[in-house]
Amino acid sequence: MKTNWDLKNLLKVPLVNTDMKKLILPILMLLTCFSCKTMQKQETEIRFAESLGGTIPSVTGLLETHTMYHEKTLTKLPDWPKEYQISGDLRQWEKVIYRGEEMVGAIWMSKPGKLQVESYPYDQMVLVLEGDVTLNPTNGEKKVYRPGDLFFVPKGYSGTWEMDSDYKEFIIVEKKAWETYGE
Repeated sequence: MKTNWDLKNLLKVPLVNTDMKKLILPILMLLTCFSCKTMQKQETEIRFAESLGGTIPSVTGLLETHTMYHEKTLTKLPDWPKEYQISGDLRQWEKVIYRGEEMVGAIWMSKPGKLQVESYPYDQMVLVLEGDVTLNPTNGEKKVYRPGDLFFVPKGYSGTWEMDSDYKEFIIVEKKAWETYGE
């Protein structure tokens, strides 16, 4: 499966600030390693903090096992504020599957719809697990992301976020931002 990113070019992106680069560089190196098909399954897992007891699967593992995360296993979130909703169902769910010292990893799922986002409050790294998402920044180029694609939503992003079918992603967010904005 081809991913939509390249480590060298990704770190040159002007929307990714220096602090975010420090946070994501180790993650990207791990994800790059975990994508290698020659590695044994037991070598492609990151161990959870002891308090959570368990493992986070590799990128390949998440893409293969994401079906275990669905409406019955994720936590229902409140509806989006009306001013964000353009069209569609947009019910949403999530589950934190990793909580470290510096970052949080979660599965987020949504029913189809289109959102208007204004000044997104933090940087977010996204791995698409199911469905397609189209981001159309107010001052930028429209892009479609599919399962296996990895992309960033920069702090301050404004534009639309559209999902034509059920959509699921794995997100990584700085812990402090997660706790402040309570996704």
